[in-house]
Amino acid sequence: MSEETDNAMTQKLIPVKRPPDPESIPQTPIASPLPDSITPITIKYRYGSSIYARQIPRQDLLKVQQLEEQCRRFCLSLFFREQDPIRSLGLISAAPGEGKTFISAITAQILAEDSLNLVTLVECNWNRPALHNLYGFSPTPGLAEWIRGECVEADISRSVAENLNVIPAGKGYHDEVRILQRLKQRGIHTTLARSNGLLIVDLPDITTSAYSSLAASLLDSVAIVARIGVTHEDLLRQTCAELSDVSIAGIILNEVESKR
Repeated sequence: MSEETDNAMTQKLIPVKRPPDPESIPQTPIASPLPDSITPITIKYRYGSSIYARQIPRQDLLKVQQLEEQCRRFCLSLFFREQDPIRSLGLISAAPGEGKTFISAITAQILAEDSLNLVTLVECNWNRPALHNLYGFSPTPGLAEWIRGECVEADISRSVAENLNVIPAGKGYHDEVRILQRLKQRGIHTTLARSNGLLIVDLPDITTSAYSSLAASLLDSVAIVARIGVTHEDLLRQTCAELSDVSIAGIILNEVESKR
C-alpha cells in the first residue's frame, strides 16, 4: 500500500446533514479489502454451534486493520454521539462490485464489539444476496420468508459472534416492495432490533435495483460506498439524487489499489 494511501486513510469520516451534491459529502479513501489479484484466506470464529468466517487477503491484513479503525470512528460518530444517536445505518452503492457487503460486515462486527446492545446485520439485497457466502450459512430462510409468514423469527437470525446476529435476505420472488412496505408499517426498529438493538443493513445498489431508495428510507441514515477510479462522478451524483429524502452520513471511497 502506498504512502499516499496511508496518509489518506488517516482522514476522519464525519457525519453531516444531507448535502446538495457528492462534492460536499465527507469522503474517506480506504484501500480495497478484497483485490481480485490476491487470494484470500478464511479466518473462522466459532460461537456455540455457529461459525463466523471472514475472508482476508494474505497480504492485506494490515490494510483490513486500518479499515476496521475507520469503521470504528464512523460508528462512534453516529451511534455513540451525545445528541440524536442513530439506531440504524444502511450501506448502499451506486453500482454492484463496490465492496459494500464486505464493508457492511466489517462495520457490523466493529459495532458489536463496542456496543452494549445487540447488533443485527440485515441483508435487504434480494437481487444479489451475498452474506450467506461470506459467513458460510444457508441463504434461506431469511427476511423475506419471515415477513411472508413462512417461518418464525428464530429461523432467520444467525448468531455469528458475541453480540452479533445476521439475517440473510432470503428469496424475494419479485415481492421485495411488499416486503419493505410491511417492514415500514411495522417499523424496522421494532421488527428487527430487540430492546434498543442496533442495525447495520446491506442495501441493494441504486443502478440495478428499483427498490433501493425505498429500503434506504426505512433507516436513520445511510453511507454510500464508492470505488475510486471506478464509480463515475455523474453516477455518484445520480445516487445522491435518488436518495434525496434520505439522511446521508457520508461517502466511503473504497480504493481499489495504490495510486503509486
